[in-house]
Amino acid sequence: MLALTGVQMSIYFMSTWQYLREIDSSATINFFGWVIAACSLGCAIANPLFGYWNQRTLSTKLPITFGFGVCALGNLIYSLLPLLSPEAKWAMLTARFLTGFGAGTLGVLRSYIATASTSEDRIRAVSLGTAGLTSGLSLGPAIQICFIFLGDKGFSIGPVVFNMYTSAAFFMCAISILSVILANTVFVEDYVGIISDDEKKEDPFLIIPKFDRVAVGLLFYMWWMMCGVASSGGLSAPITMAMYDWTSEEAILYNGIIQTISCAVSTISYFIIGSTRVGRWDRRIHLTLGLAGFIFYHLCHYPMPFYDGPLNQEVYEFQRLCISSMRPFFSACVFH
Repeated sequence: MLALTGVQMSIYFMSTWQYLREIDSSATINFFGWVIAACSLGCAIANPLFGYWNQRTLSTKLPITFGFGVCALGNLIYSLLPLLSPEAKWAMLTARFLTGFGAGTLGVLRSYIATASTSEDRIRAVSLGTAGLTSGLSLGPAIQICFIFLGDKGFSIGPVVFNMYTSAAFFMCAISILSVILANTVFVEDYVGIISDDEKKEDPFLIIPKFDRVAVGLLFYMWWMMCGVASSGGLSAPITMAMYDWTSEEAILYNGIIQTISCAVSTISYFIIGSTRVGRWDRRIHLTLGLAGFIFYHLCHYPMPFYDGPLNQEVYEFQRLCISSMRPFFSACVFH
């Protein structure tokens, strides 16, 4: 389930800009930013709502069934955008918000992993669960790559268009419906990690300590910072198309490969933490190593003065819009 949630969040990262320009040539890079943000905003709103639902009903099935149902609706709207002109770009914004809202089951699924595992194997369970999420994040771009052969024209069945953008959305709609079926047929809820009322009665001196608010706040901050890396990933398509003169197909292919490799490294890291002695290291060491990796990541993206430049390339009309929006940040770009 976590892997499928990861796919929902990442599959369109490398193709959204091209699809947006395809359905509405007047769309700007600023509006594209709102489309990317809509998915995360929907997820941020849904997570506490689904968490409250889960806590009140003690049911994981109900929130994830509803969440994947909303994802199916969002993907269906996304696949039918060519039919929704002239309001297609606003429909895309709505579709991405709905998909992000449905992916808000992420918090419910991760909390279930913690409550469905004992204290002895919780680190392993959480690490492997997160590995499933990153596997989904890596599979998303790979799935999009599989539809490149259709091109931006594709074919039509009646008024419905099947191209490299819409076919991936139809596929994800079907996957979301399949997830609903699996959640209600295969998934079994078993909260072995929660102290039952009988256990509390057997030990009258059992006291559950209050959580450390400062530590939790610090972890919230680190999670927020880690998710901030998605801002670079979401803008990778227009940036690389402007900087390297890539076509829509090349941007989807090469950025998808980069994203897949990145998530594969993350997945391997989680398996190492969950299955080796590394998982028993001091958590502060884990956090320090992770933060050092983020610092290196952002330093590599910063336009260093020793990078090659200027870039002598043909600037097409759709790239000119992208580059002009980023010109204050990339002095290496030149116009012809």
